[in-house]
Amino acid sequence: MGSDSFLVIGKGNSDSLFSSSHGAGRSMSRQLARKTISKESLSKQLSGIFYQHEKLSLLSEEAPISYKKIETIMALQKNLVKITRRLKPILSYKGT
Repeated sequence: MGSDSFLVIGKGNSDSLFSSSHGAGRSMSRQLARKTISKESLSKQLSGIFYQHEKLSLLSEEAPISYKKIETIMALQKNLVKITRRLKPILSYKGT
């Protein structure tokens, strides 16, 4: 909800079964994120992104810090995809 997204074109690498990752993946479990990420920390992480402030306490499990760095993941799959666009988040919505 706070990381950039990428539009990519696959390079057709058979070693990866013609596939690539669809996200960065978690570096912290949802449970651990709920226990350790404060509202204040999450608010700072979402600076510049519109979100439902009244639901902040429900959003900690999706905090940007609970995911791996997308730049690292994209660099690791440079043989799998060509990046055509990088998109910055401006809005995050989580249904409950």
